[in-house]
Amino acid sequence: MKKITAVALIFAAALIFVLFSPQSDLRASADFTYSVTKDFGANGNDTNDDTAAFQAALDKAKIYAGTKRKITINVPAGTYYIENRLLIYSNTTLKLDKNAHIKRRNNLDYIIVSGEDEPRYQSGRLLSHDITIDGGIWDGNPSRTDQSKGVIKIYNSDKVSLLNADIRNIVGTHFVLFDGVSNLTVKNCSFSNFIHYTGTAEEYRGQVFANLNYWAAEALHIDFLDKNSTLLNGRPYVPCKNVVVSGCKFKNLTSALGTHHIFDYMSQDNITISDNVFENCSYDCINAASFSNLKIYNNKATNCGGFLVARRTSGEVYNNYAALVKNPSGTMYTCGKFGGKAPYFYGVEISNKSNVTFKNNQIYSASSQGIMVNTNSAVNIYDNFISSSKGNGIAIWGAGTGKIYRNNIVNSLTNGISVRNGSRLTDLSRNTISGSGNNGVYSNAATIVSAKYNSISSSAYNGFSLAARSKAVLTDNDIFGSKDNGVYVSDRSNVTATSNYIHGCKKSGFVFTGLSSGTVTKNSLNGNSKYDLHVKDRSKNVVFRTNGSDKAKTKVENGCKASISKSKKSLKSSYFKIGSSYTYTGKQIKPAVSSGLKKNSNYTVAYGSNKNTGEGTVTITGKGKFSGSFTLRFKIIPKQSDLTTVLPDTAHGVTLRWSKDTQASGYDIAYSTSSDFKNAKHVYVTKSGTAAARITGLTKGKKYYVRVRAYKTIEGAKCRGAWSKSKNFKAK
Repeated sequence: MKKITAVALIFAAALIFVLFSPQSDLRASADFTYSVTKDFGANGNDTNDDTAAFQAALDKAKIYAGTKRKITINVPAGTYYIENRLLIYSNTTLKLDKNAHIKRRNNLDYIIVSGEDEPRYQSGRLLSHDITIDGGIWDGNPSRTDQSKGVIKIYNSDKVSLLNADIRNIVGTHFVLFDGVSNLTVKNCSFSNFIHYTGTAEEYRGQVFANLNYWAAEALHIDFLDKNSTLLNGRPYVPCKNVVVSGCKFKNLTSALGTHHIFDYMSQDNITISDNVFENCSYDCINAASFSNLKIYNNKATNCGGFLVARRTSGEVYNNYAALVKNPSGTMYTCGKFGGKAPYFYGVEISNKSNVTFKNNQIYSASSQGIMVNTNSAVNIYDNFISSSKGNGIAIWGAGTGKIYRNNIVNSLTNGISVRNGSRLTDLSRNTISGSGNNGVYSNAATIVSAKYNSISSSAYNGFSLAARSKAVLTDNDIFGSKDNGVYVSDRSNVTATSNYIHGCKKSGFVFTGLSSGTVTKNSLNGNSKYDLHVKDRSKNVVFRTNGSDKAKTKVENGCKASISKSKKSLKSSYFKIGSSYTYTGKQIKPAVSSGLKKNSNYTVAYGSNKNTGEGTVTITGKGKFSGSFTLRFKIIPKQSDLTTVLPDTAHGVTLRWSKDTQASGYDIAYSTSSDFKNAKHVYVTKSGTAAARITGLTKGKKYYVRVRAYKTIEGAKCRGAWSKSKNFKAK
């Protein structure tokens, strides 16, 4: 019996030790922390392979698969060599010291990949979750440059974070790949030093599984999980969603982040890219293909080929700065032996049915177009500064649509804004365009519904140039100092131009050529060296009217036809005055109109019915050399009220009665102990049919003065008639 008791006590003590030992995996605590050196024997001070030690630590997560327990693996400072790929599982945080240097020894394998650890499904697929890699230096450490592979690949996962990591030295491909990952966070990481591949094209394609050109080798790859993956067994592609990339630095790369894969039937949703720095990225900083709800803001790019490619993407791009490479050259800017076509290096490309708002950005020195909009995309582009583009400042081509306003476009090598190939702008307004190498605005086979209040100066050719059956409506634009013409209309195009200021052009204000047509009225044309209007080359349907007293220089060549006359001057409301209010009389009110112009010679007057209280109208219409029509408005206020009865009572009150006014909205009663109604109190009666009121709370024996007036509510304001004669009484 004593032996049994002793054995039981020993067993119990051992069980307690196991359950509560800090190294026990059976204790009741929810989370566990390990050291890859102390607990598993990794050594950061030698050159031996540490794969086994790291994997033994990572395998601890498999014990708790299907539970909520999490493990943290600490990696202290040191240099660790990895020969074979590591698998990281759900509920794992790999926490590395900033000086923990992970070096790969196998150029043809990743350093770490997400493992398939538990039978949890989402949309019919396996799913890893809650994986964090925090810190460390992840070094591709290539021993040769004819082998190519990234270092980190996480796929088919949820709730993944890559934090404070330094990823460097990768040959010819992506550094880090996230495929089909939801709720992904990449923060405060560094991606640097893309190394050129030197092997054969066939070997390269075999290693990276595709005909991957350098421009598509995003260092941080955010992509769909391929439907051909064994994880999906032919199920549809799986996108990333809810992605944040923030506070990272990308340096000495080809393309920095995103994906180049376009899908017509699905997108990667809710992608935020903010507060990152891009330096020396030879192609694009961001490839955004098939992204939805995209936000790109507060990023800075210097010495890069392009800032953004957005294809079949929707979202907002704002508050970014991009100083680009104006003349890309050298091996970083060619696809070389791998075939394919090098990109155009647009500052920003928006294409393939994208829908993007682009605002408050600065784009400098794009080697082609500053902003290129193409292939049926829709844009809202405003408040941007675009300088020194080697092509157009903004190009809307390929049936693009949208609005362009309040942009400052400076020193574009070709056109400030180019609209082509069936594109349509509904709003082109308040842009400042200067120093364009060709035209301020160029339209070719396109439509500009409204171009207003733009300032276009010092264009090498024309302020506006329309070609190939283009149509445009130009209003209130300022075009100055064009080295050719203010507005050039050619090749069967049509323009309607009204109230523009065109001055100081080296040739003509307006030129119509090549069977073009248009209507030009009320424009101010000054100091244009040759003609204000030049019609040539079979153009016939041109109507040209100058401002009233302007003397226009015109030339209509043989075989052309134009109707030339002086425009009537527009009337302005500032020419006329009437009173602001008149008292109701029961008859039509006809206010006197004062003006420096002659009635019935320069204008006519028509009155509204103007009989009831409220708003009255006077319509002025131009006549003779004046045109236009507008309406002046005034108020008709109630007539003076008649206070008929003042009856004090013994309860310190008074009852008042007055004449009812059916034209009123209500009544305003004022009473005071002062005959001048200083500091008077007011009582309002809000029904016109109520013509009596009682005031209480008066001071016995005091003398009071009282009066009443009607009011009419007009546009929410009380418009009051004249006060009645005042009456006085002594309170009882």
